[in-house]
Amino acid sequence: MEMITALKDRPPRAAILYHFMYPDDVVSAIHLDGLAQDLANAGWEIEAFPCNRGCRDETKVYRRTDYYHNVKYVRVWRPNFSQRSFLGRITNSAWMIAAWTKLAFRRPSKRPDVVIIGTDPIFGVIVAIAFKLFARNVKLAHWCFDMHPEAAVVSGIFRENSSLVRLSKYIMRLAYNSCDLIVDLGTCMRRRLRTYGHNALEHELTPWALIEPRSPVVPDINTRFELFGNAKVGLLYSGNFGEAHDFSHFIELARSLRGVPDVHFCFGVRGNRAEL
Repeated sequence: MEMITALKDRPPRAAILYHFMYPDDVVSAIHLDGLAQDLANAGWEIEAFPCNRGCRDETKVYRRTDYYHNVKYVRVWRPNFSQRSFLGRITNSAWMIAAWTKLAFRRPSKRPDVVIIGTDPIFGVIVAIAFKLFARNVKLAHWCFDMHPEAAVVSGIFRENSSLVRLSKYIMRLAYNSCDLIVDLGTCMRRRLRTYGHNALEHELTPWALIEPRSPVVPDINTRFELFGNAKVGLLYSGNFGEAHDFSHFIELARSLRGVPDVHFCFGVRGNRAEL
């Protein structure tokens, strides 16, 4: 940031490219909104470019532009293709990538200094290729929550050695090699990202679910009773419930303790597999 402000007689600029953001309450949107607001509070000019539709409720349509906590939201109009189908997700992704690519063709005086790219929609980081070709002075940071096509392979949608997967990995290699910084969630993801041979700087952001409090948290009595009743032991699975989330052992444990009155399980989830 200091280098950027020293070169230009204006505040540094960043663009955040993510599928869903304010006012959507999906957890990844909240994280990107928080990042945008923190950068704005630090003196950056921030533009965010989410789509104009809701994540879980696709009937919601948000207005074109908004200002919230010093962040300018410029929403991309997107057809109402369902995120629940693979074809819908791919079509939505292609639409958003095409819309974001236009930013690389802005006049140099209007371009952001930094572009931050998330992993929704799938393959969204492909937009980095356009910036590397047509706006090389823009620094590109990829905040990687998920890896594609790896997630589709693990989910059984495609075979590891299929032609489509090989083509996807070739394109993703170009995308990762276009980034200046790749933020991962841990050593396992970092090892997988390194197989693409990128030269980007690396940084780990500890998954928010693994941040341990300094001392035991005292439960709210009313909430505990609402979730677990009078059970002596309550076990809560809370968070995303999507294609890439492994919850089989938790369900196996719950089934093995079925009928034990002192143990109660609760699922507080949202995602494409929540209705299974």
